[in-house]
Amino acid sequence: MVKVEWAISPDTESRFSCVFDQQTCLPIEPIQRFLNYCRKRQLSPNTVSTYAYRLVDFWRWLESKSLNWYDIGLNELADFVNWYLLGGEVEAISENVREIVAKRSPRTVNQAITAIQEFYQNRIQESGARIQN
Repeated sequence: MVKVEWAISPDTESRFSCVFDQQTCLPIEPIQRFLNYCRKRQLSPNTVSTYAYRLVDFWRWLESKSLNWYDIGLNELADFVNWYLLGGEVEAISENVREIVAKRSPRTVNQAITAIQEFYQNRIQESGARIQN
C-alpha cells in the first residue's frame, strides 16, 4: 500500500510531501523524484501535495490492476479515469448514468489527470536527458 507522509527539510524547516510504500517503508522512487522536481520548480506546496495524493490514488489503481506505471497507454488511462470518477467501485458504466453515480467531482478527476500528465512528461524529459548525456 502506498501512502503520503510529511517530511521536514533540514535546510528550510519547511514541510513537504513524500510518498512511501508502507510494506518496505521506502519512497516510491518515480513519484518522489517527480515531487522533488516540482519542489525545485517552486510549485506551490499545496500543488505538490495535491499531486502527491492524486499520484498515490493512481499508484493504488496500478497495484489493483497489477500494472507497471511505464506500461500505461491511453486505454489504461481511460480505465483509470472511469474507475477514479466512480470511486473505484464500478468498472463499466454508460455515459448517461455516470454523472448520477460519480463519487468524485470533475475537478478532483481533472487534478488526477493533470498530476499524471505532469508526472509522465517529467519522466520523458528525464529519460531524454539521460540519453543525450
